[in-house]
Amino acid sequence: MKTILTFFVCFLFLLSSLIAQNATIEGVVTDLQGKPISNVSIQVNNIGTSTNNKGYYELIVPSGKMISVTYSHLSFQSHTKRVRIPKGKTLQYNPKLNPKTEEIEEVVVKNQKAEAAGITNIDADLAKKLPSANASIESILKTLPGVSFNNELSTQYNVRGGNFDENLVYINGIEVYRPFLVRSGQQEGLSI
Repeated sequence: MKTILTFFVCFLFLLSSLIAQNATIEGVVTDLQGKPISNVSIQVNNIGTSTNNKGYYELIVPSGKMISVTYSHLSFQSHTKRVRIPKGKTLQYNPKLNPKTEEIEEVVVKNQKAEAAGITNIDADLAKKLPSANASIESILKTLPGVSFNNELSTQYNVRGGNFDENLVYINGIEVYRPFLVRSGQQEGLSI
């Protein structure tokens, strides 16, 4: 029991001597209106902390030498304070951070309603220029993103994993029912 008590006293003495060699800086970080700011990062060399939800912070720092204390937050401009705190002393410092404003470039908003609806317009002249066994509109469909096919001599295609008959096909604004007649090999190779 005596050895445990001796060890505990030595530990407390060592801890108090280490704390006495350091200094403390504490305070409340606020904005320009005096409202506390939470989650402000306070950094000194490799030592750091952050403010609580009431803007309060406390940081043990090296004593007797000039140090730079940096306060930073995503929404506020960084602030740096250079101080020298004597051994065992506590410095009360309450910085006020300025809001950070950033200017962005001009934003251009375009109307892409037709693209958002899933309608893709295809130029019919492109079918004549596309090298394939069947110079038809199906050849162009196979080049679109999300469209896959099994055989280049066939007009069957899949759009994003679905079947050819699960897609709406419009020609000049009129819906075409089963435009390619590819079901069970009927009229295979023929186009609209």
